[in-house]
Amino acid sequence: MIKAATRKCKMSDPDFVQKCDIIAVFCLRDIIKFKLYGFEEADQARFLANILAFKELESDEYYEGLKMEKTRDKSDSRAALLLAMAPVRDRVKLKFGEQSAIYRSLRLSEITKASDEDLYFAAKRLHKVAFTKKTLLADKGLTDAMLTALLNAIKAHDDAIDLVETAVSEREQQTEIRINMANSLYAELVMICEIGKSAWVNESEAKYNDYRIYEPAAGKCILTGKATDGKTSAPVAKVMVELEEYDTVVETDENGNYLIVDADPGVVTLLADADGYDPYRKPDLHLLADKTIVENIILTPAG
Repeated sequence: MIKAATRKCKMSDPDFVQKCDIIAVFCLRDIIKFKLYGFEEADQARFLANILAFKELESDEYYEGLKMEKTRDKSDSRAALLLAMAPVRDRVKLKFGEQSAIYRSLRLSEITKASDEDLYFAAKRLHKVAFTKKTLLADKGLTDAMLTALLNAIKAHDDAIDLVETAVSEREQQTEIRINMANSLYAELVMICEIGKSAWVNESEAKYNDYRIYEPAAGKCILTGKATDGKTSAPVAKVMVELEEYDTVVETDENGNYLIVDADPGVVTLLADADGYDPYRKPDLHLLADKTIVENIILTPAG
């Protein structure tokens, strides 16, 4: 099974786009500094183009709206199909009797509760029987117009079912595209912010802080850091990181970074677990309100 794309940015799309716009302004302001790290005007232009491309994507709400519209159409087609079935069904029942093999073979006793697909097949069975027996049913008032109306309603319902499935598939595909584009743009944002912080770390605290991606909510704390191998110092991905006191679990990314947003302040115990490493435990970690706490994790290889 293919694993669904997972969004890496821990903020809403509007906040994410706004943060990208702000960082782009700071990056342009500090382009001389950035050139010392191999980041040129062309890299700045690419970042701006990627922000614009992401902005131009339709939102998930747009595709959800299309799906809901097609679902309403399917509901209408279902009601129309039941309406078209009724006069044909009644004439088969009158002609052959409710307990006859012909009528029972149609399986219409609880048709209003049937799934859309089961309703479609039941309507096809009804049309086939009525069309085959239309000469016998003529004396009960069955007409070609009734059969034509039923056939048209069957097709309309079948088409409506297909359109809903298409809308669902389109929404899933577009959601994946949006997540992948957001992740790519987020990786650029992180890289730019790392350069910006490195450029100003020893010169300006204010400008260093310009390149912080996350700010804790009022009264909350951000906890972040990197998990590395204790022997090789290489970053370790897919480490499960959690706070023992709270129901908060995150996973390190491919660079070993983890991020816990809006943690409650207090004294906590940080736990980490990864295949091939001993369990990690850091007690008495102080989380301070309105602060970003950096706590790196050094893992000891098992055995």
